Amino acid sequence: MISVKTSQGLDWIFTECFDSCGSGDWTRHGNTCYKIVREPISSWKVAQGLCLDLGGYLATPSELAEVYWLKGFRSHHKSLRGGWLWMGGYKKNGQWLWKERFTDSAIDHNDWGKDQPYPDPANNCLLMFGDGSEGWKLDPVEQWFRWAAGNCNAKLGFICQKEIETK
Repeated sequence: MISVKTSQGLDWIFTECFDSCGSGDWTRHGNTCYKIVREPISSWKVAQGLCLDLGGYLATPSELAEVYWLKGFRSHHKSLRGGWLWMGGYKKNGQWLWKERFTDSAIDHNDWGKDQPYPDPANNCLLMFGDGSEGWKLDPVEQWFRWAAGNCNAKLGFICQKEIETK
């Protein structure tokens, strides 16, 4: 278990998951496990299928606390900071939704970056920015790990999540 104190004085607890999440680099937060997949880079649809193969789905943080935890997790692990990553949000009929394992639900909170979601009709899938180390060096820190609308066919890494069965 790793404990990290944020600049706001909040404690984030990171628990490595072996028993409750299975093997394979999953990290637990509450009753959810997350896995950041850097390779293979994939379109949003293929990434969703790969997450399903791993027993989960693209990340759909249901509360702002989860959004901030994911940002903190990426920030804490230098190897996970760079690059854009797919999450489980997509736009349908003008509304942004979370694509979960069995259902879709409206995104009722957000962490969009500046000028996002960009109103390009081709950008219908939700991604998380990196830390600026891979080409976005001019982006201010406030933009790091924020959400953006991306072209669903772009090939990116992705974040999977799966729920822990509680007993």
